[in-house]
Amino acid sequence: MVNAGRVAVRAAVIVKSLIKNMVSIDGLLNIIDTIFLNITYIHSF
Repeated sequence: MVNAGRVAVRAAVIVKSLIKNMVSIDGLLNIIDTIFLNITYIHSF
């Protein structure tokens, strides 16, 4: 249960930083790049 709380807090921090980054186009492209890399990394297995 403690771990779930920590994950939730971490997720909230990530979401906040994502929203901040979305203000700039560079940040948005960076996010898209990261998501794309994560998806291709997961599918490479």
